Amino acid sequence: CARPEECLGLAKPNSVYVVQKHIPKPLLYENGEKCHIKFYNLLVGLADGVTWQLYTYKDGYLSISPKPWSATDLSKETQVTIIRTKRINDWPYWPKVYPKCKEGVRTVIDRAAQQGRLEGRNKKQFEIISADFIVTDDLNVYLLEFNTGPVLKDADDSPDVHDAGMVSGALHIVEPWEGGDEDKWDFVFECKGHPPKPDEVLGNHLVYDAGLP
Repeated sequence: CARPEECLGLAKPNSVYVVQKHIPKPLLYENGEKCHIKFYNLLVGLADGVTWQLYTYKDGYLSISPKPWSATDLSKETQVTIIRTKRINDWPYWPKVYPKCKEGVRTVIDRAAQQGRLEGRNKKQFEIISADFIVTDDLNVYLLEFNTGPVLKDADDSPDVHDAGMVSGALHIVEPWEGGDEDKWDFVFECKGHPPKPDEVLGNHLVYDAGLP
């Protein structure tokens, strides 16, 4: 849709939609295609239930449209980039863009911890989370969304492009072993959040009736 009223015309009654703003002047790929960054993060919650550590991965992927971008071509193939297309490490803009993506995620995690939106528990926990960033032609970055449980490929299933190093590096950070390494994970910062609620035991949310004896 080119205008908000056109979106409303396609909406069905009693349905819920997520509307994502188009970022003007996107930085285009080699042949003029729209692309976005698939940026990986490791969030570790320590056993005190309060301390959080953030790592970001110094490699990642570009998701590239199969068609050259145009502001007037509203087809999904032109405007929406979903599938991981190629590794990002040889993209010439990556050295300038990576620190900005890292700082963007740092800001979000820090605010989430301060606002009590990160739920700790009394044992160590961790998660790999991907973040989607759009880069503009002046090299500013815009965070579109986070994805929990991102697609990660095993070396046996995808020998040429896989995420085995990322996963094993994350596991080594959480539970180090002799001979292991952190791969390309980059420690960003450590912050403090709110303590776990009294009715949360080992991460299980207990539902109870306060009127019961």
